[in-house]
Amino acid sequence: MVYLAHQGSATSCALGKFWFCNSVIGLEGEEPSAMQPDPDELTPEEARRDHWEMLRFLAINAAFGAVLGLVTAGAILWLDLGGVGTSLGRASHPILPVLMMIIPFALTFAAAVTASAVMLMPYKKKKQR
Repeated sequence: MVYLAHQGSATSCALGKFWFCNSVIGLEGEEPSAMQPDPDELTPEEARRDHWEMLRFLAINAAFGAVLGLVTAGAILWLDLGGVGTSLGRASHPILPVLMMIIPFALTFAAAVTASAVMLMPYKKKKQR
């Protein structure tokens, strides 16, 4: 039985199966795993480089998706699907309706492309490269 000491009282963890029992005090008097250095941790410089690489990856995919959304919205207007282009051509102030169509397309496509790129990334630890 593993006991978790908390402000002078002892709370038992059933056979140490809970994550906080193993990570806080360890099993049967072992040192906590949080106190031992993790060999898979990145150095601060590696972590900084990894963060910039990930931000660049996300930005490139978001930009590609936004361009794809702009092209799609432009194609809908140019091909006059559903008479949208004709209606906007006759409007007295067509700028706002065009923006209200183009911006959501760009944002939606940017989010979809970025999310799919993140989901399709191969999982590999940095130290195994």
